[in-house]
Amino acid sequence: MRKHIATGLKAPSYKARPPRERLIASFGTYLRERLAAYPALTGRRLWREIKERGYGGGYTAVTDILRELRPQTFMSISKAKASNTRSGSPRTVSCRRGSAFS
Repeated sequence: MRKHIATGLKAPSYKARPPRERLIASFGTYLRERLAAYPALTGRRLWREIKERGYGGGYTAVTDILRELRPQTFMSISKAKASNTRSGSPRTVSCRRGSAFS
């Protein structure tokens, strides 16, 4: 790089590589059909199923495409938050006197 700058030449420029086709792309229709029939199937289960059918990619790629195929709605997120608390109210934490956190 210093050699190019010292001689007054322009630094080499590189172009972005064209995106590759994802390995999971050929299993998209199968995943859509399975989710339409059984919406509660987990990503791990679907990953095992397509692995038996010849998929050579990883689990994360499957969960990424599942997020695209079945995005969470606002209502399902609200229900999940409400079920994590008792009777819809936040939990309170009390500290004893003389504890390590006082």
